Amino acid sequence: TMDSFEGTSVDPGSLHKYVYTANDPINKIDPSGFTSSQELQTTQTSLQRIATSFISNISRILNADSKFKVFEVFFVTGPTIPRLPSHWFIYVNTIALNIGFRYDVGIDNPDEFQDGGKEVYFKSWEGFIQVTKTTKAAVEKDSFKTIRIALFSVGQYALWHTIVTKAPMPLGRREKEEINYRMCGINCYTWSLYAAGLSKIIERLPL
Repeated sequence: TMDSFEGTSVDPGSLHKYVYTANDPINKIDPSGFTSSQELQTTQTSLQRIATSFISNISRILNADSKFKVFEVFFVTGPTIPRLPSHWFIYVNTIALNIGFRYDVGIDNPDEFQDGGKEVYFKSWEGFIQVTKTTKAAVEKDSFKTIRIALFSVGQYALWHTIVTKAPMPLGRREKEEINYRMCGINCYTWSLYAAGLSKIIERLPL
């Protein structure tokens, strides 16, 4: 009987209405009446290769994107109250925009520290870790020296921020966490050194 399959222009042999398995019945069978089993297997193999290649390329793109360095981390020294040599802080800058977040550790009432005697260096003060949105230009203007110490991907920055502040990522708002500020404990010097050292470790993580 005449083949009900109309055939395809890319395979002229399939256009003949009375040819079985493209004139190769020894090597092929056509149980469906439309496509030989060998052709079907070839098509499936080709589709499988295309799918595997596509998944591999997507995985490679996603992996590269997750490791793309979006942020640069700066160790910064700047002016402070007279009784201290300088103020240290960390600034994380968005490379493409030159805006980011400044991480400061300070004292709630610096005047009390400034006006006290030698005992102020041994007391515990009400202090804070503060995250403030700012620009790279503003940081450079308000500093003695800025040193780039690390580069972060998005995942690396999220992890670093969560560890050093014990809080979720900032979303453009001003954040402040209360701490006990001590010259022989947590202060702008020890915290900035800790945060800087941690940034060098996290920079190497596959995030």
